[in-house]
Amino acid sequence: MNKNNIAMSALLAFSLVLAACEAAAAATPQDAYTVMLYGVGDAKFLDDALNENFQALLAEGTNANVKFTAQVNYSKTGQSKDGYKGTQRLHLPVGAAAWTYAWPSGSPLKKLYLPATLSDFITWSKQTYPADKYILILDDHGGGWKPTEDYSKTASIAGDPAYGILFDENFSTEAEGNISLSSFDLAKGIQDSNTKLEMVFYSACYMNMLENLGELTNDVHYTYGANHVTTGTIFNLRVFVQKLKQGGNIVTRMDEFAEYSIAAWNEEHKTDGENIDIAVVDLTKLSGVFTAVKAAADLLTAEPNATALGAIAQWPIKKTKTANNADRVYFYDSFTSPPPPDVTEFMFVDVYQFLQYLQATALKDNAAFPALVAGVEAACRAAVVTGRESTGMPISPTTFGVNLINADRWNGANGWTGNEQWSARYPTTKFDLATGWHNVFTKLKAEPVTQ
Repeated sequence: MNKNNIAMSALLAFSLVLAACEAAAAATPQDAYTVMLYGVGDAKFLDDALNENFQALLAEGTNANVKFTAQVNYSKTGQSKDGYKGTQRLHLPVGAAAWTYAWPSGSPLKKLYLPATLSDFITWSKQTYPADKYILILDDHGGGWKPTEDYSKTASIAGDPAYGILFDENFSTEAEGNISLSSFDLAKGIQDSNTKLEMVFYSACYMNMLENLGELTNDVHYTYGANHVTTGTIFNLRVFVQKLKQGGNIVTRMDEFAEYSIAAWNEEHKTDGENIDIAVVDLTKLSGVFTAVKAAADLLTAEPNATALGAIAQWPIKKTKTANNADRVYFYDSFTSPPPPDVTEFMFVDVYQFLQYLQATALKDNAAFPALVAGVEAACRAAVVTGRESTGMPISPTTFGVNLINADRWNGANGWTGNEQWSARYPTTKFDLATGWHNVFTKLKAEPVTQ
C-alpha cells in the first residue's frame, strides 16, 4: 500500500470514529430534572413576583426532561386575596394549559419553616415526577447568618436569630419576628426526604455564606446564590427552565442564567448604583476552603501581639452611605459601637479579602501569614465554579461571606436583640467544627471597641 492510500485509509478511519462519537453523543440521554420551588411571599413585591413567575412558566410549559412542582405561602396581607390563600401545592404536567393543584388556594396554612414540611414536599415532588436529578429553589428573603431585630426566630430553638431563609409573616409575632427555616432545619428537611439534590437555588440574599453552605455539604452538589444581594424580582423562572431544557452541563446552563440575570439587573438599576453578585458553588470542594480557613484561624487565635489584635478590632471598613447606596452593598463595619445606621444590614465580612486586609495591616510583619491568605483565596476560587457580578460591584463573587461578630457585641447598649443562644449555637455548625472560626471573634471579644 502506498503512502497516499495509507493516508486516505487513516483519514477514513478517523472520520468513521468521529462520526461514531458524534452519534453516541447525540444518543446520550439528557438528564431529567424535577425543579421544586419552595417559597414564601411578602406584601411588598414577592407575592406578585411569585404569581408572575407561575404565569410565565405556564406559557413556557415543561417537557420530558424538565418537570416542575411548587409549594408556597403568600404573605399575611396576600391571604385576603383570591388565589393567594392558604398553602398551595401545585405542579405543571407536560403540555398542560393550566396548573394542577394538589392543594388549591384556600387550603390550610402549613408551616414551611418546619423540616418535616419541607421533607414532605420534596418526597411528594419525587413521587409526582421521578427524575435523574432534583433542584430545590428557595424563593424569599434570606438572612445569611446574623443577629438581627427582625426575623429573630427559627423552628429549631425559640429565639434563635436569623441564620435562615423563608421568613413567613403568617407565623410571626411582634416579639418574635417572622419565623424562618434555619440552615440546620433546611439540611434536616433534605436529609429526611432521603434525597441528594443536584442544586439548591437560593433566590434570596446572603445565603452563600460559609456557615450556611457547610450544613449542606453531605446532601447537595451545587448551590446557586449570593454572598450579598441577589436578583430579587429579576428572578425569571421561565428563562431558568428554558436553560435547563437545553440540556448539557448544569454549570454552563447556570452561568448562562446568571449572565442573563445580571444583564437584567444592570438594565433595571443602571441609574441607582445598586449591586449584586451571583455564584455557583461546588460543595464537594468546600472542604478545601475549610482546611485553608482553619490554618488562617489557627494563626490568628495564636497571635500573641495584643497591638496587632487591637488593629483587627479597629478595622476601618466603615462605609459612608452614598446617595445611590453603592457603598452599602459589600462591607460591614463589625466593630463600631453602636453600629452605624447606614451599614448595619450586612453583618459579615468577605473571608479572603478580610484576611488580605490583615496581611497588609495588623499582620504585615508575620512571615507565615501571606501563604495562608493565598491558600484561602485559591480554595475559594476553586469552589466557586462560576461567578458573576453587576456593573460596579467591587467585590468578586469568588469570595464567601463569613461572620466576625460575637452576639455579646450586639446586646443591651448596642441596641440589638441578639442573645447568648447564638454564641452557643455557632460552634455547632459544620463550618466552625472544621475551622474553629469562633475562636477568632472570641479572641476579638476581649479587645477594646474604640472606633
